[in-house]
Amino acid sequence: MPIEIPVTAAGERTVSVNVGPESLIFRTYYAEGPDQHWLLDIRDDQEKPLISGINLVPGVNNLLKGHGDILDGYQLRLVVYRGSEKALDALGSTM
Repeated sequence: MPIEIPVTAAGERTVSVNVGPESLIFRTYYAEGPDQHWLLDIRDDQEKPLISGINLVPGVNNLLKGHGDILDGYQLRLVVYRGSEKALDALGSTM
């Protein structure tokens, strides 16, 4: 079952998502420096970190692959919207 997290180039964003019986907090943010890129942290509803620093890469079928079985049975995909159209470059490369 895929989980789709909406992201925009507006900067850091936190959303709560119901995953089965649990409510999880997804935080997207931009890491500046020599390796500038967008990242995702996942926390439980008590703010306990479950996964930190997942690279947000458009077109990857499951961003959770290789991060253990925290969300076993789920896939995480990056869905980027610019206006009303899907666009892989909508996040941009800077803040």
